[in-house]
Amino acid sequence: MASGDDLFERARNGDADALFQLGVNHLYGTNAPKDPVLAAGYFEQAAGKGHVPAMRELGILKASGEGVDPEPAEGARLLGIAADELDPSAMYHLGLMYDKGIGVPVDKQKAVRLLAYAAMMG
Repeated sequence: MASGDDLFERARNGDADALFQLGVNHLYGTNAPKDPVLAAGYFEQAAGKGHVPAMRELGILKASGEGVDPEPAEGARLLGIAADELDPSAMYHLGLMYDKGIGVPVDKQKAVRLLAYAAMMG
């Protein structure tokens, strides 16, 4: 396991996995103070490098407004990218958004399809 200093060094060097891990740490308060604003910043950096789990987490934050200004449509867009990459958690969250019409039009068929795919993938 990498030390905290190594994680910060990798993040400073632009390593998307390290940026994502720092975001997770701050989102949940694991090995770092809980800070959703800081978490969103790390996810934004990692997502900008094409990191799919970071896109998912940033999409969830933007949809809910946790740590960022609420942007449900942008959250749905990011979750859509991650879902297209077969991320089951992104499919699940995007399915819920289609079910309730959060950031996207209500589409029960799309919601059921996404939720079913997420369930099949675990």
